[in-house]
Amino acid sequence: MELFKLSTGERLAGPEIEHFLGEESLVGNPIADRLISIKFLDKSLYYSKDFNKSQKKYFKDFVKKRFLFILPQNITNIFDKEYIKEDYAVSSGSLVERAYYGYDKGGIKASGNFLAELMIIFDSYIVICLLIFIMFLIVFIITQSFQKKNPSSNEFSPLIIVLLIGIVNVINADSLMGILSFTLRTFSETIILNFIIILIYLNFFKKNENISNR
Repeated sequence: MELFKLSTGERLAGPEIEHFLGEESLVGNPIADRLISIKFLDKSLYYSKDFNKSQKKYFKDFVKKRFLFILPQNITNIFDKEYIKEDYAVSSGSLVERAYYGYDKGGIKASGNFLAELMIIFDSYIVICLLIFIMFLIVFIITQSFQKKNPSSNEFSPLIIVLLIGIVNVINADSLMGILSFTLRTFSETIILNFIIILIYLNFFKKNENISNR
């Protein structure tokens, strides 16, 4: 009934808002509810549509500083002496609630959606579509680098299995920082791990194999 009221443009009031937006339950099953990621986008957009200029500015400034979260603390302090990473360990959904209510109503780990974050920051469907295209193009190109094409077959690196869950979850990312962290940090760390494994194999196992064949 509440969804019907919202679809007709009727605003919920008082306890109805708290009940409808606070419980994050659609099917009554907590496990199944976690798989319905569209509700996090809907909730963030519903809150943020009433943001005033100061709330939008707070949200944008926080998101900008949160990008530094993927860097080590000693590196971020070179640019900002007062920057503390723990202060920015806040999910996108919680940040929307903080800007709306003025405090962390549901804690700092409430799920959000990076699409809502883009909408709040840019407020332009054209810009958002362009950014989404660029982001997923980068993810696709990097993912394709783990594939080797032969004349008669294609070979996939086993590391793609390690990254598979992360790649699938990109579309449900909580924030832009999460996508950036996965694209830059996770991929680079995986490549370094791959290099170390190959190095160990060539220097230890391969040598032992050659010695045993003599």
